[in-house]
Amino acid sequence: MKELLRKYYEQEKAKFSKEMIDDTKQYQKKYGFDSGSNNSTHNNEADAFKHTYMQALLTINRGVYIAKFLGDQHEKEGNNRNQPAGEANMDLWNNQQGREIAEELKKEFGSSLKKFFTDEGIKDIIADRVVKRMKNGQLITSPDDKRKFQENKSNNITGQATNIEDLERIFTAEEIGDMSNEEYLLFEKYIDNQLKTFGIPRKSQADEEVKSGNLIWVNTYTRSDGTEVSGYYRHK
Repeated sequence: MKELLRKYYEQEKAKFSKEMIDDTKQYQKKYGFDSGSNNSTHNNEADAFKHTYMQALLTINRGVYIAKFLGDQHEKEGNNRNQPAGEANMDLWNNQQGREIAEELKKEFGSSLKKFFTDEGIKDIIADRVVKRMKNGQLITSPDDKRKFQENKSNNITGQATNIEDLERIFTAEEIGDMSNEEYLLFEKYIDNQLKTFGIPRKSQADEEVKSGNLIWVNTYTRSDGTEVSGYYRHK
């Protein structure tokens, strides 16, 4: 199961990365931002666009906590490959800008964003907002930029869980996406460890693993202190 989920995660990540590069090149032609002499998306305006755009799109489609989680995980992988500090700072800065754009759009359009706009229409709106921020100097477009990334308090996701079931449980992508800020604060380090060791399955995948006997579904129950614990998946 672990190996299958790892392969699924890598395949989905590769597909999404290609989509983001293709979209970046498409909007580069439209807006004319710099993509370097080799038409690359690394350490230039195209790179800044890609990260900001990607995080805005993920936040719209999956929620701010999933978007931040995936963005931070990407940077952790980069740090493991000895990514220069300036590059990591640039990416984290622009990732946060992207999440801010998405939150602005949610406030501005509400539920009508997905109701009245196609997926491509939403991408166009996001791209326009990203380019406006770039032109206003709000994005970091070079690792040499002296501005230092600082976490927005609303995105400060740290904390720990306190009950034994938190150590055993398996979180699905849908569960993480529906978490409140407080819930994510509680479970962040366990979700991070799960991604590295087991992967993040969708609910349908977890249900199949229960049928196969590789996971167990624990029904909702009440602790001795009166606290109700919602049903969850856990390791066998």
